[in-house]
Amino acid sequence: MPASKLICIENTHNYTGGKALPIDWMRSVKMLAERRSLKVHMDGARIYNAAISCNTTVKQIASFADTVQMCFSKGLGAPVGSILVGPKAFIDKARHSRKALGGGWRQSGVLAAAAHVALDHAEATIKADHERAKKLSKMINEATPEALRTKVYAKENDITNMVLIHCENGVSVQQLTDFFQKHDILAMTFDARRIRMVLNWNVNDENLDTIVEVYKKFVAQL
Repeated sequence: MPASKLICIENTHNYTGGKALPIDWMRSVKMLAERRSLKVHMDGARIYNAAISCNTTVKQIASFADTVQMCFSKGLGAPVGSILVGPKAFIDKARHSRKALGGGWRQSGVLAAAAHVALDHAEATIKADHERAKKLSKMINEATPEALRTKVYAKENDITNMVLIHCENGVSVQQLTDFFQKHDILAMTFDARRIRMVLNWNVNDENLDTIVEVYKKFVAQL
């Protein structure tokens, strides 16, 4: 049996709907890793969402891992790009591996500039996304008739920038995603019972109203 060398964590956690991992839990993982001489890598694609949700800093969230990857596009709004952070020796090795695998870039400055803009506006962008996600979840539940609330409803707790709509008891995710698509709204089938919508800086309050109006039409025909 191979010996464990690495603990990988994701923050925020995608499959739970963008839940931010509790600070105390991350601290306990780091302490366990140190006792066992293990490294911790954090998939921090949405680390800004985690920091703002926990009312702390990206620096503190990152302190519970040896290496961190952060995405400039998912939550921050850049068109493309991620960054890998860790000790110099690790980064040197990562750069070598990237080069060996053909991962070099030419004229990448324009993408770096977009990432820079995303960072400059990160806090405001993320806070707005979180508020809109909470607002959309609440609006969806308020628009759901009482008789249907065991069949279709939105998660309202532990929300960051994702909205999960549950479809159960005879209502399928395919029904809802297809209905949305017919009205030019794209939503992702997350699993057999949930669809996912992700807020971003291209979505405004008017868009939320449009989504809810379409949703009302959907539940009206059930």
